[in-house]
Amino acid sequence: MKLNELERPYISDHDFFEKMMVVVFGSGIKKTVVEKKWECIQSHFTDFWKVAEYDEQKLLEIYNDPNMLRNPHKINAIVYNANHMIEIFSVYGSMDEFIRSYELANFEYSEWIMANDLMSRFKYFGEVTSLRFIESVFGMSC
Repeated sequence: MKLNELERPYISDHDFFEKMMVVVFGSGIKKTVVEKKWECIQSHFTDFWKVAEYDEQKLLEIYNDPNMLRNPHKINAIVYNANHMIEIFSVYGSMDEFIRSYELANFEYSEWIMANDLMSRFKYFGEVTSLRFIESVFGMSC
């Protein structure tokens, strides 16, 4: 099925960032562990514009928070991904327009093309996590 054959609600940049955080922190970790730490995770990563500017001091603060899911690779991936979201803005204007570019493409399997693009742009986006992300955005099973 083509993505452009599906209806989906508008996704704000904030919602995109939050769904991306779910993918990163949920990768390889039990859902219950992430859920238990989710409020703390959200408190550290409320605004991707600010997250993109986190310095070593801010990252140390996050690493040392006893309530945080303290995986430095995942924390660094969130900062990296926030920066790549901002790069996407320079081309598409918003994450919704980025997603819409796949809906407008006339590819039979555009979800696979989008998944490959996500894998090349964002950390912790593998094949399964990229497809899970697409499913969360489009409310579909890939």
